[in-house]
Amino acid sequence: MYMTISRPERDSDSVASFAAGLRELRLGAGDPKLLALSERTGVSKTVLSEAFLGRKLPTERTVAKLVEEFGGDRTAWVSRRAALDPRYGAASVAVTAPAAAEVPNPGRRFSLVQTLLIAAVAAVVAVGGTSLFWAGQVGKTAAVIEAPELAAGP
Repeated sequence: MYMTISRPERDSDSVASFAAGLRELRLGAGDPKLLALSERTGVSKTVLSEAFLGRKLPTERTVAKLVEEFGGDRTAWVSRRAALDPRYGAASVAVTAPAAAEVPNPGRRFSLVQTLLIAAVAAVVAVGGTSLFWAGQVGKTAAVIEAPELAAGP
C-alpha cells in the first residue's frame, strides 16, 4: 500500500510529487499532528506545513528529520530532494537555461568583484580621511609646543 516509503525515487519528479510522497510517509506513520511532529523534530509547524503542501522544496534538514521520524530511507529521500534542487541539478539546467548574462537577477545589485572594489575604495577613503585628521591634530599640537607664550595665555 505504501510503496513510496521504500522507493521514493520517481522518473518524472516535481516538488508537488515530492510533497505527496512525504504526505504518504506521514500517513504510513499514523498521521501525526503538526504540533507533535514539530516537538519531536525541532522543525516549526509552518515549515512542516509548507513541506507537506508542496509549494516549495523543503530544506535538506527538514526532509531528513521528517523521513527519520517516519522511518523512511533518509539517504534516498535526501538524494531525491537534491535532484529537485536547482542548485544541485545544474548539469541538467545548463542545457536548457539561457546564458547567465541574459537572466536578470533583481535581488543582487553588485557582483562580487564590484562589491570588493567598493569596499577597497571605502577603506582607502577611510584611511586617508583618518590620516588627514590626525595630521591636522599633530600640527596643532606642534604649534602649541613651538610657541609656548601663545599657549600659556596673557
